Amino acid sequence: MGHLTITDFASIVSMLAFVVTAIFILFQLIAMRRAQNIEVSMKLFELAESPRLRQAFFWVERRFVYDGLDNFINKTHSDEVYQEYPSAVLGFFEHVGLLVDKRFVNVDVVMDHLGPRIEYSWLKLALLVRDMRKERHDE
Repeated sequence: MGHLTITDFASIVSMLAFVVTAIFILFQLIAMRRAQNIEVSMKLFELAESPRLRQAFFWVERRFVYDGLDNFINKTHSDEVYQEYPSAVLGFFEHVGLLVDKRFVNVDVVMDHLGPRIEYSWLKLALLVRDMRKERHDE
């Protein structure tokens, strides 16, 4: 066993510096991911509280009555509210689902903030969504 040469010492220091740098970069990426998640979540919740969506949620949860796809389509031709509010709510949750699926926002955070709204809206719109999917042959 010989002495540690300056070259050996430099190699060890270089490897340690590489490991520390890799760990630092990993922590930075995790922090960036969290910050991105928080930013996207806050924008999503801000959108959910916008006057238009609040009215749409309220109307769907309290006034929407689904009585078949044909009747719904007929109502959308004569009633602007039937045309706008269900599609606004469905579109919003479609975007939320995409963001969760692509991991831009954490599903637990979404459920903590929007869980009841998701449940109420789905209870009211589930049959419409299923009928629309069936009509379009969309799983």
